[in-house]
Amino acid sequence: MLGILKNPTDAWKWVGEHEVDLGSLPVRVRQAPSRFNAVIGSLFCLLLIIVPLGGGYMSVVADGESVAMVAAFMGPLFLLGLAMVPFIALSLRSGRTVRFDGSGVAVRGKWFRHTQDWSAPYSGFEGIEWRTEDVWTGRTTRTFYVIELRHREREKTIPLFVHAPMFGGMDDRELAGKAKVYADALGVPLRAV
Repeated sequence: MLGILKNPTDAWKWVGEHEVDLGSLPVRVRQAPSRFNAVIGSLFCLLLIIVPLGGGYMSVVADGESVAMVAAFMGPLFLLGLAMVPFIALSLRSGRTVRFDGSGVAVRGKWFRHTQDWSAPYSGFEGIEWRTEDVWTGRTTRTFYVIELRHREREKTIPLFVHAPMFGGMDDRELAGKAKVYADALGVPLRAV
């Protein structure tokens, strides 16, 4: 997925493969953007910054017209690389701790530019929502299987299960069964999308 196109409030798109085990409460889970995506983004960003500054391109050109062509092409790449730096820094600093106990959820941490420090009883959530979502990943469409503890305020929705297999998939009955286990463990209704 292209990180820059993802909405920070869609936490399930950021945490990658993820499964919360609510077998015995209380449970504490760390949710953060994938470090792998940040590393790949950093390397791409460095490439966009270093290549336009490299002397190899300037030594090939001899006249002023060629210099102008190279600058016109490399300048936007350099600026794109610079524009990505704050975004990557924000994703590396982002992360939150989600604590599930017998009565509710407590969330603390920083999620991109937003500090999160809130708690809510399970009755404050709409329920467990499960769905499959097809996401364009650049070259192909990939199916994500998602189970969330859904809240009316989108930024308070908590991903419990995110799975995106490279091959094969999950049966809807299997996903619904996992969602029912979460709903029973938290005492909230089950909602299918």
